[in-house]
Amino acid sequence: MSHPSFVLFSRIDSFSSRPAPRWTARLDEVCGRSRAGTRLQRETVMRLIVYYVIFMIAGDFAAYFIGLMVEYEWGSYASLIVFLVLYFFFLWVSWILAERVTRPRIQSAS
Repeated sequence: MSHPSFVLFSRIDSFSSRPAPRWTARLDEVCGRSRAGTRLQRETVMRLIVYYVIFMIAGDFAAYFIGLMVEYEWGSYASLIVFLVLYFFFLWVSWILAERVTRPRIQSAS
């Protein structure tokens, strides 16, 4: 004997005039993009991610050591606030720097 809610849902689906949804759609198809970008586009995206991670690691070390100095001077509560503010600040700065470093250069006509 089947569960009552299963029977209810199967009846609703069997009387529906709409075709069943296709759940196997790929994200690329939904977004209207081709599956494979050019090699240059893929390399640029990978370089952007690598620079972002490098800048984030440097920012994390800076936030940690600045927070450590604040903890020695004013205590753990002030250190926590300073660290969190700097951490999210460096998230933003790292993205801006990574984007600026990987931005395509426009060559002027000479």
